[in-house]
Amino acid sequence: MKINKALFLLPFLNLVILCFANPSRNKLIIDEKFISNIAEIEVKLDKLIGVIEDKDGSLDIDKATSPEMQDNYRYSNIYSPNFGFSNSTFWLKIQIVDSSGSKNNLLLINNYNSLEFVSLYYKNEHGEFVESESGAAVNVAMKNIKTIGYVSNLNLRKNEDAVFYLKVKTASPVILSFSLWSHEGYINERTALLFFDGLLFGILCLMICYNTFLYISIKQTRYLFYVLYVTAYTVFLFVDKGYYSAFIGMLFQRDYYIIPGEALTFLGLFWLLLTRDYLETKTYFPVAYKILNILAVYTCVTIMISLFLPINILVAVFTINDLSFFVLGIIISVVTLKRGHKLSKFYILALSGTVIGLFIIAAKNSNILPLNFWTENALQLGILWETVILSYSLGYRMSDLEKRVQERTFELSNRTEELKNLSEHLQNVREQERKYLATEIHDEFGGMLSALKIDVLSLQDNSQSNSKNKNEKISSMIKFIDSSIKKVQKFSAELRPEILDDLGLSDAIDWYGEEFEKRSGIKCNFHRNEDDELIINTELALTLFRIFQETLTNVLRHSKANEVNIYLVVNDDEIILTIKDNGIGIPQEKIDDPKSIGLIGMRERINKWNGSIKISGSFNLGTEVKIRVGYDKSNNS
Repeated sequence: MKINKALFLLPFLNLVILCFANPSRNKLIIDEKFISNIAEIEVKLDKLIGVIEDKDGSLDIDKATSPEMQDNYRYSNIYSPNFGFSNSTFWLKIQIVDSSGSKNNLLLINNYNSLEFVSLYYKNEHGEFVESESGAAVNVAMKNIKTIGYVSNLNLRKNEDAVFYLKVKTASPVILSFSLWSHEGYINERTALLFFDGLLFGILCLMICYNTFLYISIKQTRYLFYVLYVTAYTVFLFVDKGYYSAFIGMLFQRDYYIIPGEALTFLGLFWLLLTRDYLETKTYFPVAYKILNILAVYTCVTIMISLFLPINILVAVFTINDLSFFVLGIIISVVTLKRGHKLSKFYILALSGTVIGLFIIAAKNSNILPLNFWTENALQLGILWETVILSYSLGYRMSDLEKRVQERTFELSNRTEELKNLSEHLQNVREQERKYLATEIHDEFGGMLSALKIDVLSLQDNSQSNSKNKNEKISSMIKFIDSSIKKVQKFSAELRPEILDDLGLSDAIDWYGEEFEKRSGIKCNFHRNEDDELIINTELALTLFRIFQETLTNVLRHSKANEVNIYLVVNDDEIILTIKDNGIGIPQEKIDDPKSIGLIGMRERINKWNGSIKISGSFNLGTEVKIRVGYDKSNNS
């Protein structure tokens, strides 16, 4: 029974062995179906490439192609195998069998543009290996197809194994990713990519021009730093995508590393300065402002010493710097957003595009996402999103500033009208006070002095009269004199109550409330939280007293109240004076009316002391006036 089971499993074991022993499993088979498909899509060769790492650089093409070396080639089970930074030379083997006989022109393309030296070895018709050089170190202008990723055309013969060898040497991370394209498919792909890149560079240039105009217009450095940041990124892309080599050529050794590396360093510097000014860290996050300034100086030092660093260290420094700067930017933007900076939300939204692009690139390199146009250009799309959002937000900020300027202009216009009305009112009050004093002096003191004069003349004429008449005259004169003194005291108290100088603000308010109650019949209740007299600046005391007087005058004229409560509260750091009546309540339009001269005068008085006055009214529930002003109890005790 066990033997029968073993016989039953034998075919399956043979199938497994054949699958692993099949010598063609690492070959690319080209047939008619393949030819029809490759016109539309690329074929990734990564899992079909055998790799030997030559650590000491001892292999040449003869040794690498020798029979004894063939078993040393190792095949990866992932796309885009990454060997990191390495001083080794890598030999790659690609084996292709063309059974179609279509003589289709196939192109070998390098998907990782940073590989410096890529040499393709293939046999010519004489059976000799021919070398074709490519890679970032080779000028694009020297290639048959002017793209940085182009390696070579592949010449295939029907039903023959074509073996191609690649030698890779680079100071950048060794990422081995190669694809096979038909000529037609690659041209279509390049056309789409050129259109995308043209759109990308066009938008970046538009953002640069737009924000340059804003900077020239309003001279704010955040617009300048944005322009420099986008310019540095544009230079990096221009070199990284091969356009620099194609249109300009190679100007100096390893310029294809140094120029984009320096562009990335400047990008980090301008990003720090843009973050500092864009998020207004000096106001909203002073600690971050200092940190960003220190990092900006550090980046400047990095720029200077980067020219002398090896490529692998240089790339590591660039990567660590830029990633840490982005992380720091996110942290600062979250803090400033919580502290009320409105534009921080645009900053976070803009940065999300770059972060998502980085995640997509990482997922693509880890074979989680497939290699296609969108995953290949995810970072460019993310940064394009970032630059557009930041540019929009800067434009939005300018329109917001214009709106705020208009609002401020409107407020100043209203303020000017209020001050004009206040000035006219004060002039009228001054004239009315002069007229009142002139009338009172003429009618009261003039009459009294005339009567005194008559009595004195009468005494002079009747010098021989009896003493009884003289005493009556003198008594009458004394009454006139006493009445005059009281009138003078009344005028003096109205102009400036002596009790304010003698006993202070609290007693002056208490006294005036009692006098007001006697004159108006409106009950006044005075409450204070301290029995000791309040000791404050004389001018401040006069200001609070005058506001109190004006408030009671308004109560008498407008409120129809029969009771007023006055509260004087003295804290360690402020004085609060509250006057509340039980009248009809002042409407809001009266509070906001620029012609409410009395209220404007009250505000002007307290503004001199950096205080505040709040006036509120409720229909048939009365009006409340609350004055607050700073006060240092310890310095006035």
